[in-house]
Amino acid sequence: VLENVLLWGGNFAFFVNGDGGSSISLTNVYIMEGTTRWGPYRIDPVNGKRPTIAKWENVRYVTIQNGQLVMGALIPRPY
Repeated sequence: VLENVLLWGGNFAFFVNGDGGSSISLTNVYIMEGTTRWGPYRIDPVNGKRPTIAKWENVRYVTIQNGQLVMGALIPRPY
């Protein structure tokens, strides 16, 4: 569960290696635009099973201008 967080940098802003029994819930998750190497997220299946995405609300890119977060594009919900 991620709620009201700012993620910044790395190869991916967040990475989930699921076992098919896990779930993901994201609400108001902001990813600093231009700071990840390969993309905003990576969600890998294990043995052909993907984690369940229980919630994906207001997951978007942001920038900072004059010390304030500026909302950017929404990041589409995977699968």
